[in-house]
Amino acid sequence: MKMRSKAHIAIIIGAVMLACGGCVSSGTYQAKEQESLQLKKNLEVTRGDYSELQEKSRKLSEDNDAMALKLKKLDADFAELKVENEKLKLENEKLVAALKPENLLKTLVDSFSALQIENAKLKQELASAEKTAQKKEPEPPVKLKPVIIKPSATIDDRLTETPKE
Repeated sequence: MKMRSKAHIAIIIGAVMLACGGCVSSGTYQAKEQESLQLKKNLEVTRGDYSELQEKSRKLSEDNDAMALKLKKLDADFAELKVENEKLKLENEKLVAALKPENLLKTLVDSFSALQIENAKLKQELASAEKTAQKKEPEPPVKLKPVIIKPSATIDDRLTETPKE
């Protein structure tokens, strides 16, 4: 009997296990199948969205690279313009300073003095050149005497002459 009761217990335990774990109602199975199909559809949609997002990301990355190059060029241009602006500011300050009445007068006086010095030098050079020209003694002109050679006979005379024997 021991054996029999053990067999009964084994059958009962097996039936309980089968009933609890192995049997699924058809309603639960269909619901799980619908849920699985919906999850597959959602996965496909999500994969499509992911591909679109990857393409957008690639395009945005290209745009970003192009914008970075433009920014570099603009930064270089800005630096050049900044340097040029500083030069122009300095030049402007010089011009403003030069246009002040006291500076204009000083500039005119300096220019006039420089012109007077240059004028004196040129007068001195001119006087020196004139002295040099006067010191040179003129060479006496050479008189050419006209030389006229009379032919002993003209061609016509020679033709009319009779030969002497």
